[in-house]
Amino acid sequence: KMERERISDLKEKTGVELKGISAINPCNGREIPVFVADYVLMNYGLGAVMAVPAHDQRDFDFAKKHNLPIIETIKQENQSVQLQEKAYEGEGVLVDSGRFDGLKSEIAKERIGEWLNQQGLAKKNVFYKLRDWTISRQRYWGSPIPMVFCKNCGWQAVKEKDLPVLLPEIKNYNPPGDGKSPLARSEEFVNTDCPKCKKLAIRETDTMDTFVCSSWYFLRYTDPRNEKAFASKEKMRLWLPVDMYIGGLEHAVMHLLYARFFTKALKKFGYLHFNEPFSKVRHQGIILGPDRQKMSKSRGNVINPDEQIKKYGSDIVRMFLFFMGPFSQGGPWNPGGIEGIVRFSAKLWALLGKKRNESTDKGVDNLINLTIKKVSEDIENLRFNTAISSLMILVNNLQEKEYISTRNLKTISLLIAPLAPHLAEEMWQEINGKIKQAEFEIKDSIHSWSWPEYNPRMIEKENIRLIIQVNGRVRDMAETDKNISESAAKELAFSREKIKHWIEGKDIKKVIFIKGKLINIVI
Repeated sequence: KMERERISDLKEKTGVELKGISAINPCNGREIPVFVADYVLMNYGLGAVMAVPAHDQRDFDFAKKHNLPIIETIKQENQSVQLQEKAYEGEGVLVDSGRFDGLKSEIAKERIGEWLNQQGLAKKNVFYKLRDWTISRQRYWGSPIPMVFCKNCGWQAVKEKDLPVLLPEIKNYNPPGDGKSPLARSEEFVNTDCPKCKKLAIRETDTMDTFVCSSWYFLRYTDPRNEKAFASKEKMRLWLPVDMYIGGLEHAVMHLLYARFFTKALKKFGYLHFNEPFSKVRHQGIILGPDRQKMSKSRGNVINPDEQIKKYGSDIVRMFLFFMGPFSQGGPWNPGGIEGIVRFSAKLWALLGKKRNESTDKGVDNLINLTIKKVSEDIENLRFNTAISSLMILVNNLQEKEYISTRNLKTISLLIAPLAPHLAEEMWQEINGKIKQAEFEIKDSIHSWSWPEYNPRMIEKENIRLIIQVNGRVRDMAETDKNISESAAKELAFSREKIKHWIEGKDIKKVIFIKGKLINIVI
């Protein structure tokens, strides 16, 4: 069976007992049967495992089928475990384990290992799940493997001066059906000279896995026109390592692993000054179909972005994707939800039609500064959905006002620019007086302006969360005025039901009050 079948929980676990052969449990001397089973993985340890039916579901299923004893050795603390229906796979306390009874399972693992080592029966080891990387592919697309086979000299590497080996132009990219690469059809490519004896030789026609190229392309981005090296050390020091890598979860297992291989090897040989290719990694979620299933042609639930952009425009689609939910989670496409972004954009544009008044409105200025702070932090942390929510609150508030200042209009345009770049540009040009296309220069664009900064003094909250302690331990919190007096804070604290529970019938020795932070009742 393939490995994916072996690890599947859906398949029935089958196996055969090896009659006349048994093993001894070294901890208690008990004789146990030996089975060949279809769910054991060759790359797990040495491919032989000690089954523990009570605490591994696959072992449990196998034991049930073969009427093997299911002996409970871990139980939840203060609970009795029922093993009739399924295995208990959590942590707990050891039972029926002789000298190790009563130990927490995490600690027991270490103690059992130490004891076995002392008895000369086992030693601790680390097993890695890495396998050899088969990089050859029988297809056209990919870097040619720079090897040549000569009847006299055997396999020879192409000389460095003859690199790179380039893919030839061919008409038919389809596999020939004989297990060879499409490159094998090109006699001009296949037939070459041996790098060693100069006699007729044959090129390797397999190409490398495309991961070989994508494992180091980010290095080349720093200096793409360099013909002497993959990048100059000066430019790599300026740009690398990469500040943030964004990709799907599937990249964590393959692409990121391979990129680290290449980076660490190049660092070891002195080509790089860093050991890790990416400083931060963030995974985006998957956008599901309207039926909450992964999009696929067979399900008929694919949403074509080109059609959506044709109907709504790229900025609306872009903002809706941001607004659907947390960046790392994704979620289902909601055909009705995009209309909410359409309405928000209309409200945003309508602000341009309001009367202008440059006078100060403390409430608006406070909200503007809070929004700058919130949107800045949210974009920095990829919380695009909550950034848009903050802008919606601001726009709704400004809609109700009779006037709007040019200063605030510019700030709103700048805040929306990363999320809806075209809409922001149009607003910017309207605010600053429409610039004719022929006169437009990049310095006139909103995207050449600095990001707005908030005034910390303008975002002081009127309320605070007052921490209420009893004997130094937090027992409650209360929303209250930041300037609340000590007497008012005492009255508030003593009236709280949670606090009454802790102080009822107790002698209060003193009350410690720290303005704007906490009140501590000492009993």
